[in-house]
Amino acid sequence: AQAPAATAPAASAPAAAPAATAPAATDQASAPATQNAAADEPKIAVEAVEIDGGKIFVAGTADPGRKVRAYADAILLGDAKTSADGHFLIEATRDIPVGSYTI
Repeated sequence: AQAPAATAPAASAPAAAPAATAPAATDQASAPATQNAAADEPKIAVEAVEIDGGKIFVAGTADPGRKVRAYADAILLGDAKTSADGHFLIEATRDIPVGSYTI
């Protein structure tokens, strides 16, 4: 059976709020805080999505020790904690209609 196409550029964790724009030059004290907040955003990459019958596997990397969640569009597939080297594998049994999804 042909597996539904899955796109993987989106993060599997809910997206963080967009970074605030730096204030005008009159308030330079808060600009470094904005830059530090952007540097502290969690990094996540979905490296593979496999579908085998009713099972879905999502593998990738993220910051070590973090909890990650995988979604197919708005459908929660599951969650996992990343290993010490930052890898994760989420296995789910879901009845998802054939189609194109953002993971």
